[in-house]
Amino acid sequence: MATWTSGYLRDLEAPNALLDVATRRARGGDLIFLATGPDATSLAMAQNTVHMLARLGLQGNAMLLADSLETCERVGERILGADACFWTSRMLGVRPSDSVSLRKYWDWRFRFYWAKKHYVAQLLRLGFSVLQADTDTVWVHDPFPALHDICRATNASLVVQQDNPFVNAGLFYARPGRASQLMLEEMAWRIGLLQNHPEVVPRLVPFATPPFYANSDDQTIFNDVIISATLGIRSFLGSTARMEARSKHNNQHGPGWATLPEAKRHGQQIQEVNRQRRVWKGLKLPWVNIGVSGGLGPKSNPVPIIPIGFGETIALAPLKLFGHLATGEPAELLGTAVLHLASRKGFFLKRAYLEASGLWQSDAPFDNATMPPEDAQVEATRGVARFNATFLDLDVLVSAQINSELELEGRPAQGAHKKAMKRKAERKERNERIKQAGQRIRQEGGR
Repeated sequence: MATWTSGYLRDLEAPNALLDVATRRARGGDLIFLATGPDATSLAMAQNTVHMLARLGLQGNAMLLADSLETCERVGERILGADACFWTSRMLGVRPSDSVSLRKYWDWRFRFYWAKKHYVAQLLRLGFSVLQADTDTVWVHDPFPALHDICRATNASLVVQQDNPFVNAGLFYARPGRASQLMLEEMAWRIGLLQNHPEVVPRLVPFATPPFYANSDDQTIFNDVIISATLGIRSFLGSTARMEARSKHNNQHGPGWATLPEAKRHGQQIQEVNRQRRVWKGLKLPWVNIGVSGGLGPKSNPVPIIPIGFGETIALAPLKLFGHLATGEPAELLGTAVLHLASRKGFFLKRAYLEASGLWQSDAPFDNATMPPEDAQVEATRGVARFNATFLDLDVLVSAQINSELELEGRPAQGAHKKAMKRKAERKERNERIKQAGQRIRQEGGR
């Protein structure tokens, strides 16, 4: 029997809505938090990611934040299930201010910067741990056992993907803690403040003059919040001050960043944080084995950790756990739990890589028609089967490469030359597949 609290329009702002979905979807207290825009390319990428989660048995503890109720009603069943797609009535509907950053770059992504960090913070407050992931990710192995090991051994309340200078905001794991809670709330506050009130910028950046850039990008803000938590100050230098200086982004307005004392101080802050780094060397990743790591079995993977107050740390995940796409080789793929495609800019290049690697299993396009649950299940089952076949083929390929390299171990000079030539040929073949996939996607887009 439905209660008066049911029928809340899938709005996370409705009373008990967030607690209800987290209670239903979390597994062992862990929840995967995804987000998607309303356009066909974003929806297809989200569906592709969910098929990978299903292959690992993780789709059941994921939730999807969409831009609107209409998007959830139209495609929620098809992507993750009707009971797992939500929106928020606090989602920005129109551009909230006339800052330079929003005027130049406003699109649906800006609507999610605040919402994602806000609801992750709320989930921590409710006692859940959250893995927030962009949908341009390749899920090869279940990352949760390794994440739990890191948190137990280092008292980390945040495990993040490494990037410059510390973190990539598109892939991180947060668990309840005073420091993690404050940091997520601080990020959400800064994003909302700068999106809605660019006029406060001169209070934060003395040299800033209008028109204000008022940067609200979550990655630069995340890095400044790490500095703030570790050093016990509030720093806006990397995310706000730097973007008010002259650059291509703000129409070359303002003084040069390198000439300012704020730039020197920002560099000093990064150094001060890095001096507090420690390393835990006890992490074992079972998928890192011979041919991928160069060892005879699971190796120890160093995990840098940084104190963030209240006895907690932030751990920088090794690249074999949260990786960046670099070479695109099968061994790199199979040797990483979650591979982030941030280095491929734009949907076109990401999809071209995925198609060329046999990792694109989304049955786009998404039209305005809803899909019956039984059809959505058939589509998901087919996607999982294709991914299983792809990863089996990749495993066979990597095993063959390992055996070939072992045969050459006794002939160092000759072996090194042959391995180099073979890898060069493989890279050429892979790049050609990506090029052909790109041409096919262009042709599809032109029709």
